[in-house]
Amino acid sequence: MAKRLLDTDDEELLQQLKNVFENYQLQTNDLPDYVKAGIARAQEQAAAGLLTPHDAVMEKYKRYL
Repeated sequence: MAKRLLDTDDEELLQQLKNVFENYQLQTNDLPDYVKAGIARAQEQAAAGLLTPHDAVMEKYKRYL
């Protein structure tokens, strides 16, 4: 599914998906506090540029897969 999304040139579809993502808000009311804390920590790490790209992780651990 992700490959199809990356390969599409359908501007209307891409705009609809963009709208979905922009308007989506994570509902955290029912989550335990430790999960909320983990989400907040991950958002802070992402904002600080501390995430490792997927390709780098896959390269590092490909021998285990």
